Amino acid sequence: MRRRTPLTATAVACLLAVASTACGNQVNSGDGDGDGDGDGDGGAGSAGRAKGADRADATEGTAQLSGTRWTVRSLTADGREYRPSTDAHLTFDGKSRASGSYGCNTFDADVTLTGRNVTFREWESTTVGCDPAVSAFEDRLAATLRAGALEFAREGDALTLTTAKGDHVDLAAGKAPRDVPLTGTKWVVNALVEGGSSVSVPGGAAPAAHLTFGKGGEVSGALGCNRFSAKVKIGDEGTLTLSDPAMTRMLCDDRAMRTERALSRLFGGTEVGYEVNGNSLRLIAPDGRGAAATAAPAAPPTGGASGRTGR
Repeated sequence: MRRRTPLTATAVACLLAVASTACGNQVNSGDGDGDGDGDGDGGAGSAGRAKGADRADATEGTAQLSGTRWTVRSLTADGREYRPSTDAHLTFDGKSRASGSYGCNTFDADVTLTGRNVTFREWESTTVGCDPAVSAFEDRLAATLRAGALEFAREGDALTLTTAKGDHVDLAAGKAPRDVPLTGTKWVVNALVEGGSSVSVPGGAAPAAHLTFGKGGEVSGALGCNRFSAKVKIGDEGTLTLSDPAMTRMLCDDRAMRTERALSRLFGGTEVGYEVNGNSLRLIAPDGRGAAATAAPAAPPTGGASGRTGR
């Protein structure tokens, strides 16, 4: 059995002070084998220095990540690269919170920075129904960000967050992309919204459902089967009102007619909410039904030998 040496008055004073290395050596000398409370390697002093280093690393990491809007450029998961079709982004507040958007739904989370790792916890997210393609990207992005400690590396305006298994999110510093204008854009409907979720518009319909809002208070396009034209009154706070449409009278297959009937509910004088986010548009009626659309690519320029513009 190990014989313990009674603590001297000097040793007691050292324990109360926990300040000098010389005192620490005097306390350890009572056991003689260096494996007592001071554990022979600086004890509390080493632990304090280690914690101080962690705090310094965390402070450095906070300084590198905060104060910048990080836009998601791509996500690589299981060896495949995915790119967002809408504005997905992330910001750090410089303390212990992060917020952003997966591309449709927004989120907030607690953040812990340890050395070169960042960990998100206590997530709070909206649950808005989104276009299926956007939702698929959102699910992958959320799974990656929630995969535990992520190693972060910043080089200039580029930031990479990497999971333990090698999946990574590539982000770039910068402002949000400009929203496509509501008027003058051809919006191709790709999903119907109902009950908080989105269902893809069935393919094969000719012409594809689309809407173009004119600057003179008119809207025209196709609802999945028939072409239409109507009047539109665009409000100041994200609302618009569509009149009863004038339509052709074609008969199409059941898929196209289901799409047309769903879109027709947005017309007839009901005030409809709208939101433009980058190149995406959402139209939601008071009953929660609506549609999601994406801006069609701009038509290539015509005329000229090379087809190039002066941009």
